[in-house]
Order: sequence, then structure tokens, then C-alpha cells
Amino acid sequence: MTRPLVALAILGLLIVGWLGPAWSASEDDVWVRVHHETGHPAAQRGAATADLDDYGAFQWGRLSVDQARAMEQAGGRLTRIENPFELNLGGERIDLLDETGPGRRVPPHQAAAEGDFHLIQFRGPVRSQWLQDLRGTGVTVIQPIHPFSYYVWADADQISAASRLPDVRASTPVRPAWRMQTLAGTPDQRSQQPMPYMALISRHARRDTLERMRSKGAVIHSVTRESAHFDVVHLVVSGQNYPDLARIPGIYVIQPVPRDPGPRGEMSNQSIVGGFDGDSIIPGYADWLAVTGYDGEGITVSVVDNGIDEDHPDLIDNILDCLGPGGSCTGAAGSHGTHVAGAIAGTGLSGEMDHNDFLRGQGAAPSASLVNQDYRPFLGTEEDGMVADGMLTIMADAALSGAMISNNSWGPSGSPQGYNIPSRHIDLISRDALPDDPDQHPILAVWSIMNGWGDSPGACAPSSLGAPDEAKNLFAVGSTNLQNGDGEQQAMAEIFSISANSGHGPACDGRRVPDIVAPGCSTDSTDLFGAHSMKCGTSMASPLVSGAVAVWAQRHIDETGSPPSAALTRAVFSAAARDLAGGTNADGGTLGHRPDRFQGFGRIDLDAVMNPTGGSVFLLDQEVVFDDTGQDWALNIQAADPDEPIKVMLTWTDAPGHGNGGTTPAWVNILDLVVEAGDDNTYLGNVTGPDGWSAPGGQPDDRNNSEGIWLRPDQHQGQIQLNVLATSLAGDALNPYDPGDPSQDFAIACYNCIEGDPGFNLALEPTSLQACLSDQDGIFDIDVLASPVGPYTETVELNQQGLPADIDSSFDPSSIDVPGSSTWTLSTDEHSAPAHTLVTVEAEDGEGLKRSSTLYLRLDAPLTELPDPVAPADNSTDQSLTPEIAWTAVSGEQAQNYQLQVAATSDFSQPLVDELVFGTSFVPDEPLPGLSDHYWRVRAINLCGPGNWSPVRQFTTRPAPLIAVSPEVLTFVVPVDGQAQQSLLIDNSGTGDLQFDIATNRPGQAASGAQALISFDDPANWQLINDPEAVAGSVEFTQNAALEILLIGGDDGVGGNTDLQIDIPADGTLQFDWGYQSLDPGNFDSASYLINQDETELADNDSQVSFHQAQASVSVGAGDRFTLRVNTVDGLFGPGELGVTGVQLEVEACNDSAPGADWLDVAPSDGLISGGDSAPVEVTVDSSGLSDGLHHAVLCVASNADNDELLAIPVQLEVGSPPIFHDRFEADD
Repeated sequence: MTRPLVALAILGLLIVGWLGPAWSASEDDVWVRVHHETGHPAAQRGAATADLDDYGAFQWGRLSVDQARAMEQAGGRLTRIENPFELNLGGERIDLLDETGPGRRVPPHQAAAEGDFHLIQFRGPVRSQWLQDLRGTGVTVIQPIHPFSYYVWADADQISAASRLPDVRASTPVRPAWRMQTLAGTPDQRSQQPMPYMALISRHARRDTLERMRSKGAVIHSVTRESAHFDVVHLVVSGQNYPDLARIPGIYVIQPVPRDPGPRGEMSNQSIVGGFDGDSIIPGYADWLAVTGYDGEGITVSVVDNGIDEDHPDLIDNILDCLGPGGSCTGAAGSHGTHVAGAIAGTGLSGEMDHNDFLRGQGAAPSASLVNQDYRPFLGTEEDGMVADGMLTIMADAALSGAMISNNSWGPSGSPQGYNIPSRHIDLISRDALPDDPDQHPILAVWSIMNGWGDSPGACAPSSLGAPDEAKNLFAVGSTNLQNGDGEQQAMAEIFSISANSGHGPACDGRRVPDIVAPGCSTDSTDLFGAHSMKCGTSMASPLVSGAVAVWAQRHIDETGSPPSAALTRAVFSAAARDLAGGTNADGGTLGHRPDRFQGFGRIDLDAVMNPTGGSVFLLDQEVVFDDTGQDWALNIQAADPDEPIKVMLTWTDAPGHGNGGTTPAWVNILDLVVEAGDDNTYLGNVTGPDGWSAPGGQPDDRNNSEGIWLRPDQHQGQIQLNVLATSLAGDALNPYDPGDPSQDFAIACYNCIEGDPGFNLALEPTSLQACLSDQDGIFDIDVLASPVGPYTETVELNQQGLPADIDSSFDPSSIDVPGSSTWTLSTDEHSAPAHTLVTVEAEDGEGLKRSSTLYLRLDAPLTELPDPVAPADNSTDQSLTPEIAWTAVSGEQAQNYQLQVAATSDFSQPLVDELVFGTSFVPDEPLPGLSDHYWRVRAINLCGPGNWSPVRQFTTRPAPLIAVSPEVLTFVVPVDGQAQQSLLIDNSGTGDLQFDIATNRPGQAASGAQALISFDDPANWQLINDPEAVAGSVEFTQNAALEILLIGGDDGVGGNTDLQIDIPADGTLQFDWGYQSLDPGNFDSASYLINQDETELADNDSQVSFHQAQASVSVGAGDRFTLRVNTVDGLFGPGELGVTGVQLEVEACNDSAPGADWLDVAPSDGLISGGDSAPVEVTVDSSGLSDGLHHAVLCVASNADNDELLAIPVQLEVGSPPIFHDRFEADD
């Protein structure tokens, strides 16, 4: 495409102090963004010009030092970008075109020709059109990477074509090192010890990728769809084989599962609503709520923790049923979770007071509803860590239960991981936690960051964060001081200081974390058995934020009728937070001004949110959507009270990042907040001076997705102009599960603000002009509308920029008295050439106030050039039933799209395919008939209509047998030592011969080779144990399948060494994974044991664990009797029987190496069926030597069918003793 190079006369640019001293005599040129701003006539007199790419709100490109100095002298505001093309991948900083850079130390990776991940970098901030051009080459755009780059999926021909696009700067195959975790804790690559991993793999090569992973020794535990491009995989593999997996083409990223998971009163409420008297916090939160008029009613908060005491008198009225099927819904009760729940929504109805007369058990939102969720089922054991899709499942359960907010005082990792897979998943659910539902269900994840206790070493130093603390769209909460352990409140200076336990950032990629802080050490809240207790931790801070959000959200819904977005919620509370400058940070030093890595934007202030200074808050909630880099939005604002500060916060829910972990930048879309204030200064988001107020100058924030500006009255002088700039749009934030072209919405909270400072807005109707040059006599009229903002009645002059020279333009009238309109007439003649561009109309009032609006202009000429058919070649044979049909593009930008037809006859009277295609290739959704001749043609289409058809090409599809089997399940009931037989009908409804081969298989074996998945619905036959004395009794397990075991203790508890014994009749080895939660809610621990056939009980030092709930996953290939011994302590179990429950999980069947079922036979076991024919197979079962009960097997039907190469047919055999029929002649015993 043509690059939009402009001769830039510097207009309306501000002086920025860094420019002068920054220029070095040794520098030849610099990369810059030149920002467009208004109201500076001196800048208009600048004489400097330069060739730059025009993005609308700014120009971008490379300048000489002399040009930059000239722009500075003309009043230019420039942002200098150091190393604009430098990537951070695999722990290295790399410029793909720098042959001397560190990236060249690694030999280039040879990509798989049939399809692999590649990295493509554009020549600057990405335009939507560039991505459309990229997709036109056939590559699949997967994931944006900063800067200006994308991971794509492509074969050799596609990446070759993509690399030749004029706007592509560089491309390279994705190297194995970039697919692996690079932080401390990376597994020993010499170790043969199996370790848990999580991976994202391409859905475009899913089956082949999984097979290759298994061939490298990986045991796949689960595969879950994450999005249109990725599956998330939970697996186990040795450290020795870990690098081998990173070389598999379909693996996008693989990283170790962190193995340090676990958890992270009224006085706290009063401390966030200004309940102070001198140096003391005073009671009275209920009175404050009453005056406010809101208490969280109607808002549902999910509490993801270790369980809630649902019978606690301060909680019982606020518990809702958890409705999700994912496994997080629980009735469990934990001390930690109960404390958290009370801080959110405790009612205080127990009436218990502490010794300072504060009501205990009263939460921040005492009428909010709570959903009880347990994260522990997703952690497995310490050896396993959290399952790879755990975050998605937990949040889906929350959304199905009606939650708007999810409180999380836990984490799957307590050490810095960078932006890893769980962090990415949090950013997905922040937009939509139920992607399969047509309606969106966003969740605001309020998250306690890690209890850090000071700086941490390593690649992310000084960060003391855990995961998913670095997710971009969660509300990350740190902890401040409140009370001592004895309940006495701390000194006021300490209350407004960060507690020593609180973790802090920055994130591994340099973003700022946390977002906000709240009282957490120590706080009083509910506890088990109707009690109350004091606890200290970041875990105690986030529930206070969740409760505060519920109170405000209730009012927002009451006033607007709609729930607030996660972005607006973060903006509202961040803008109103209290600056803690002068207090103590978590490392014992003195806090500077917000925003920083210790306090974020400051300490939560619910009173400032609910009762704002000036009485007015302007809110904008995701109503504006940018869809290309360089767009901007502006609004004039008046101060509701000119004598009070203005506080503005811009927040956006960013598109999900890479998930690779490490130090690779995770941001995708970058917006900039710019305020032009009444003091004639321009202020940038997150740029503050030594007094804590925003300062002019500085550099735009290039990474964080929240930006704040705080202005004193003498700065704003009663009026400001809000500006939001789309500095870089690379990803689709609105459709994260199936991303298309870039898009980004945003939210704004502006305190002490009223919309409508005097000014005007400019609009065009229509906003696009698309026509054929031969239509309408070449005259086109567009309405230009100028509407006032506030009491504005000035006259504005009109002009246009960017219209091609061969198109005439006039405004009638040439100026508008606001409010008013003008007609903009565009005229073409026989000399006018096709055009595809953006044209800007500007209006200026002579006082420096300027507005603009953009017209999309596309003028096409009738098509004369034909596309050239490429593939399938003419008269080719043996083509796939879903062939890729490709053709060349017509030159330039003449075609909007192409029409493709495929038919069985050359006259195309009844086309099998008739599609409009945006691009130059197409694959039919439905298979074409097999062993048949097909004809195809294509033509280009634009605004003048379709061009002529290309030459017709012919190809022949290969023979295509299609298999169908009935019945799909075989069920037999036979007596002991009996036989039975049924027919299995195999049908070939396609063309060509169907070859089949049938084998028998017992499910549950180690996976290898081609496979199908099968699951059984019947429950495992476990003996229920009602008496602790009976635990040592034997429970026979007769089914060879994967099981989940849940142990729940009895009313009186059990003590001593208790044996749980399970009989498994076969020989072999068994892996037993065991997890437990101790009485101390802050201490989570677990263990894993490998029990061999000659080792029937655990060693003593392995068995001494205290637990009150345990879950274990038994993956049974085959094995011997073994004994699990656990040491228990009286009183640890909750109410209920001590029981053993088995639930069958989905298991793999039809493995190449799996043993057959010797009681099952088929005849014939192989054969050939002609097209259109069918054949029966006799299936025989023989119960000789089998015990009573159910037995399972699978018939594995392999074939050369196009529709299904491997079918798994479940076979169930019920063996029972012959029935005894009573005919009333038997004697009673």
C-alpha cells in the first residue's frame, strides 16, 4: 500500500523541555511521535518540515537532530522513542534487523514448512489496513507483541508472501527459547523427574501437536479450548524433555506450573469513609451507610477462597447458591475464607462488640450477596500446582452464579512469574467469563497481591509479586496498616502507611502494581463456628475493596440502569484514592507521591467516591471505541466547583497479552490521557511534580492501562479539555476469544467535572464516501455540522486536508456560525484517479480552538484486470475434498473482495460454492463430493460492480470413503460363564473403498499415537465407610479408569494412623497425588507418592500430615494393592460421615500400545467395503473368569475414511449370577 508521507508544517505544538538537552552531537537521527495540539499560534510559524507518517492525532517517524531542534523552536511536543523496534523475548532484547545484536547469538530456528509460529514486525505503529493486508496473504494473525509485532501461524508460502508486504519490516520463525519460561525457578533441564507444566498450543495443528508432545514423553492431563487460536494444556514431563517440547511447531508457550500456591472488622470500614476523630477511628459505619443510602444490595460477590462458614450469624442471610458446574462451588468452611467473606458482606447481626465498641462481623457492603467458591480443587498438590485451565473454570462458575465481582485472596504462585498463562486468563474473563454465551459476562477480579515482605531478587527484582498479580485488567490490591494483633488501632501515621507484609511491583515487564491499597494488617472479621478474629495480610485488604465496590456499584446501577464495567470501576476508585506520600512503604522507606510501585494510586477512600468534592463526577463507560492507531477523542469539561481540584482517571480493559511469562512486555493497546488546562499547559497521564499534582511536560505512559491527572484550581482555572489518544492499537480488546481487527474502548472518571465547557464539536454526515467514478456525474455532497458545547456562538472557518489533487472541493458556506452547517461538495471528472484514503475537515474559530472530523474516501474505477487462478492447477487430480483454492490479487487496491464459484458443471448453473472472499484464498466449509470433476472461477468486485470472470479451471477430487457405525454403544448383560453376541453395522456412504480394522482396548492406559476420547457415565463402585474403625477395611476397585477421590471426616473426628486401602487386581505401578489443607489457613502443603507393586504402604516420614479436607487424583494404568496412611488429629473434620467417593473422569481410549480386552471378540476384525455399501461385524462377549459387576472395553475402529479415521465404540458388559424365579412353591427358610 502507499505510505502516507506528509510534508509537516508544524502546527499547534507545545514545547517540551527534554528536547533541548537530549539532542547529542553524535546522534544522526531520532525516532519520534509529533503530537497534534491546538491553541498555540507561535507554533504555526515554525518553518521546519519533515517526511513523517501521519496517523491523525500524531505523526511518527525518524527525524534528523536538526529537524527535531527546529520543531522544538516552533513549539513542538515530541515524544522520543528509544530503540523503537527492540523486542524482549526469551529474556533477551532483540532487534530483528540488527545483525550484531544479542539475538544473533542464537542460531535461527527452522520453521515447519507445513505450518508454524512466526514473528512479524511492522515498520511502525500498526494500522488496521496493514493487518488486513497481512491476512490477505493467508497467514493467521495470533497475538500482538510489543513493539509493532505479531505472532502468526503460517506455512512456508504464506510467510514468504507476508514478508514481502511493503509495511512489514522483518519476520522470523519463533525460536524454541522464546516459547519457554526464562525466570528463576525454570526446571533443571538435566532432570529426569516428571514435573507439571502448562502450555498454550495452536488449535490450527492441535492433533499433531499433542501427538508430538506425547512422543517426547509428555503425559497429557487435560486439553481445554481457551480461544479461537489456542488450547490450554496441563501436562507432566521431565525437565530433560522440556526443551524438546519447545521445538514442536504447534507449541506457542510452555512454562512450569508454579508450585507455591495458596492463600494470600467495623474499624476497617470506618477507616475508608473518613470515620476519624482526631488521631482515632470512631464507630459509626452503619450510620454512614444509612446517610449514603446504599449498602451493596443486589450486588453479588464471589468469594474464591478455602470456604465460608455459611451458618455464621453474620453471614447466613447473605449466602447465595453457587451454580457453576466447574468444580469450584463448595459448601466447605475455612477460617481464611470466612474472614474474607465477613469483610465484604458481614451483617454484624450477631451484635458482638469489641473492647473499643466497634461492631464485629460488619462488612463494607452488609447487604451484598456472597457465592462460596473453593480454589483448592484446582491446585491438586504441591507437585502438580494449579491446573492449566483453573482460572477460566473458576471465573465461569462465578459468572454462572450471577457474580459481578470476584474476590481473590489467594494465588497459584507466590513468586514473580511475569505475565504468564493464568495472568492472561484473568484478562480474558475481565471482558467475558462465559465466551460460549451470546451475552458478555465480565468479571471484575479484585485480587490481593502477594504478601511480599520486602524486595525480591532475580530477573524481576525488586518485585515481590506473585501470579496472577501481573494481569493487566484485575484490580490489584496491596495492604496498609490498621490494628495491632491485640485489636488496638495503630497510630494515624501508620494507618496511612503500607504494611510491611504487602508485596509490591514493578511487574516483570516494568508496569506498575498494585492499583490501590486498603487496610489489611490487622483487621477484625468473622471466623469459623460463629466467632470473630484478627488477621493480617493482603488477603484482608482486597475484601474491603470488593465490599466498597459493591456499595458504589449499587448506586451506579440505580442511577444508570446498567452495571459498571471493570474499567470504569477501577477508574472511579483509583481517581478518588488518597495519596500516602510521607508515609512508610513496605520496605521501611518513605513513600513518594502516587502513582508508584508500593501504593499504586493510593489508599481506597469510599467516602470520596460516594460523596465527591464538588458534588459532580463525569463518567464515560466504554461508549467510545477506537479501531485504528492515531484516532483521538476530546471533550470540554467545566469544574463543578472552580475552587476544588479536578481528578481524572482513564482506564481501559486491554486485549489479553502473550502469556509467555518472564520480562516480555504484556501490554497490547496503548492509549494516552492528555488534558489541556485553563493555565495553557498540557498535562499527561501519570506525570506528577514534586508536590504530587500533575506537572506539564514529561513523557506519555507507554505501558500502564490506567492513567491519572490531578489538577489544582490554579492549574485547571475552571475548565479543561479531556483528550484520549489511540497511540498504538495492536489487538482486539472487545473480542478477546476470537480476535479480529484492533479495537479498544475505555472508561473515564472525572471528579469535580461537568461536561460542556464552551466550545464546539464537528461532525460529517456521512462519515464515508464510497462510489464508482462513473456514477452520479462525479458530484458528491457531504454535510458538515458544527454543534456547540456549552454557551458557544462563535464563527468557525472550514478547510480540508488530504484530498487528492485531481478532486475538486468547496464548502458552502466556507464558514459556519455555530450552531450551523455547511455543504462540502466533492467533484470528479475524467481525469480523476481511483482513491482510497482519509480526508480531514478542520474548523477553527480564530481563537485557537480547532476541531476536526475524518472522511473515509474510496473511489473506484471499473475493473479491467482479471485475477489469475493459481491452485488447484488446471486438470489436477486426487485433490482434497476441502482444497485450498487460491488466485492472484488484481493490482493496486482495485478490488474490495472477490467472488468465487465452484460447480460440478462448467456452466456453473448450480454452484456448490458461491462465496464473497476478503482475500485471495478460500477453503470450503463442507467437503466437496469425492471422485468428482469440479470447475472453478473467480472475479474481482469493487464499488463499480464485478469484473469479468477469470478463466475456468478444472480439478478432480480423490475417492472419499465416509464411515458411519451403528449402534454407537454396545451393552451386554450375561450370566457368569456366559456368552452373547450383537451385530455392529459399518456403513460407507462415500465414494471409494473403505478399509477398516477393529481392535479391542481397555481404557485408561498411557497415551501414545492416534487416539479418541471416551467417557463412562456410571459411578465407580466404592464402599461407603460410616465408621472410623472401618477405614482399614478393603474397598475393591474393579474398573480400570481415572478417578477423583474426596475424603470427608465424621462428626467426632478420627485420630491416629488410619489406613485407607484400595484393591486393584492387576499388576503394575500406580501414581498417587495427595493434597491437604492444614488447620492454619495460611499454611497450604501437599505431597506426592509413587507406590510400586512391591511397596504396599507409605514410609512413616511421608505420612505425618494433618488435614481436614483432602483431594487426590488416581491415574490407574494397572497396579497392586496399596495402602494410603494418613495421620489425623481429633476434631479436624467437619460434619458428615467419613466417606470415600469416586467420580470417573474423562479417560483416553484407543491407544496404540493399550492392551486388548480378552473377553471381547469381533469377526471379521478387518475388511473392505465399497462406496455406498455396508457390512455387519459380529461382536461377541464371554464372561468366563470375570467377576460379577460391570466391565468396560472399547472397540477401536480405524479406517481410511475422510470424516473419521478412528472411532471408539464403548462396550459395557454386566456379569451377574443367574436369577432365581420365585413361583410360590419354595419353602420359607
